[in-house]
Amino acid sequence: MAVNRDWLRTQLVKTEGLVLHVHRDPKGLWSLGIGFCVQHIPEIVAMAEVAEEQDRLADLAINETQAYGILEKKIGEAVHAVDVIFGRLLPRIDTVRHTALVEMAYMLGLSELAGFPLMRAAIDRGDWEDAAAECLDSEEGRQHEEWGSDRWRGIAERLREGEGAEP
Repeated sequence: MAVNRDWLRTQLVKTEGLVLHVHRDPKGLWSLGIGFCVQHIPEIVAMAEVAEEQDRLADLAINETQAYGILEKKIGEAVHAVDVIFGRLLPRIDTVRHTALVEMAYMLGLSELAGFPLMRAAIDRGDWEDAAAECLDSEEGRQHEEWGSDRWRGIAERLREGEGAEP
């Protein structure tokens, strides 16, 4: 199944926000745009290094066009990560669940998403209830719970319900 990119784009902007200047995210990392960790965006790293040398990192900003361009690139990377990790299973994964996995990959990256072996095993068995439980019973799931964010619960719900849930 295909990823619902329109829904995902809207969801990411809603949950991450669109912040065009550098700021600290809830984890204390420098971020900007639509949840972009400054250290992970090559286009921004060079600008950040110059700004940091001038002790002006807090002045670093991008425009909306740049933010949406980076968003599209990061969504592509997240889709690729899900393809790498779940490739042979994708024909059995509906659009809602596929999109939920891509949202996780957007936030975590390939290596961290690959670090969910029990969730991956549950998905391999087609046990979406266990997959959702493993999603919530993760460091990221617990962090979101501590922050009072329902984002991870939403992802788990979409994994559990599949086509019966948004998007």
